[in-house]
Amino acid sequence: MADQKRPINNVGEVFKDNQILDYIGIKCSELTAKQKNQLLELIGVYVGNMVEGHAKVKMTEVKKHLNAT
Repeated sequence: MADQKRPINNVGEVFKDNQILDYIGIKCSELTAKQKNQLLELIGVYVGNMVEGHAKVKMTEVKKHLNAT
């Protein structure tokens, strides 16, 4: 065990319930049509683990908010 506390990158800790994080990465609105389709396919892999009806609802929500992501 370490005898000293070292710096960490944790941002979700006790008493930080409502912390606002800076955006990191590329906005979906900056992607090409092909890249957006690839992103939707990737999201579909994870959403596809839900019951089919729920997955359809979730993908509709994702598509609705895609350019705000």
